[in-house]
Amino acid sequence: PTMPYSGDCLVGRTLQGMSKDMSGEPMYDIYNAYWGSTTYADDFVSAALLGTTDPGSGVDFGALTDAQRVELAMKGVAYQSTWIYALHEYESAIVKCEANSLDDETGAPHAWDEGWAFYAGSMQTEGESDGYLVYALAEEVCTNFGTCDATSGTAQANEMHLAHAISGLAHIRAGNCE
Repeated sequence: PTMPYSGDCLVGRTLQGMSKDMSGEPMYDIYNAYWGSTTYADDFVSAALLGTTDPGSGVDFGALTDAQRVELAMKGVAYQSTWIYALHEYESAIVKCEANSLDDETGAPHAWDEGWAFYAGSMQTEGESDGYLVYALAEEVCTNFGTCDATSGTAQANEMHLAHAISGLAHIRAGNCE
């Protein structure tokens, strides 16, 4: 299904389309090598929905209940598809920056903002776990791993990611692409 946003930046994008072959992008290449598939996220989600075996993880979704399969499909979308797509948008911003495409609406800054958007999601409130994407996961599990900020209670991963996203955007806007 098409993502439920009508803005020009997301028209025509699908959740399945986020699991495209992005060979040549450093982080994607790591995930591709690990899972052994250029469409590893779609493979996982599709196998969960169809009740078949995921070739990358070897999980036999047919042995699970419908509720378990739906839950895993949703987790696959949230934590695999959108995560790698967030990284893809950051990579895209760097490429656009190197091509001197620095317009806020269509160039590198726009792609950089989309990287953060796919990490946090539109439902997220800072420091809460009320969203559905990677930011919310970090908030949910930081207590388990001892990675919550002692003062704010926010996941340190989210604090660091946001700080780097803000800093990176300033660098991108200044044309400092590396």
